[in-house]
Amino acid sequence: TLYVFRFTLINPVRAQTARQVQVSLKSGGRCPWNLSACVMDVPALAELQPITVFCPRFVYATVVQSTPFPCELNTLTVSFSTNIWLAPLASITLSGLLGSGTVDTPVIQVISQSKDGASASNTFVSNSIWTRQEGVLVVALNGNTVTAGTNAGSVYAFQFTLRNPASAQIGQSVTSSSDGLTSRVASSPLVPGVA
Repeated sequence: TLYVFRFTLINPVRAQTARQVQVSLKSGGRCPWNLSACVMDVPALAELQPITVFCPRFVYATVVQSTPFPCELNTLTVSFSTNIWLAPLASITLSGLLGSGTVDTPVIQVISQSKDGASASNTFVSNSIWTRQEGVLVVALNGNTVTAGTNAGSVYAFQFTLRNPASAQIGQSVTSSSDGLTSRVASSPLVPGVA
């Protein structure tokens, strides 16, 4: 007879490889006996091996602009997915947005987007912090989102608008990072595109 049971554990925050899992059996009753411990078989695919935890990272990250014309208001759309749950109020930092004509402001508007590009629920705080000289935008997850955070593997998106500079410049290398309160997601270059 094959016996199967299931239980749930919470993975640690830090990455680790699978551990060797052993099984043993102890019988009770009138005729007690023991089965010695043996090493259990594990799947060949690493992500299915017990308590294997990957390094927190961006699985997907992209940024697309609406216009390349000088002095125009340029709407940038950022989409990303992480392999880790991000807690409410976690911050997403975009860096490398150099040369913008938009002055420093703590109230640049951010609009949450759904996967199809439509305006979505308030996943992100609507007012974010922009620092022109460093080319950095800091966006926070809303503290009272319905999901109370993000789900690992889900795609999230938001838009914001900056003014293009008066003179020509080549596309910038934009980097994203996140402090998910439970773990720091490594910086990841965003893939540029044009809408």
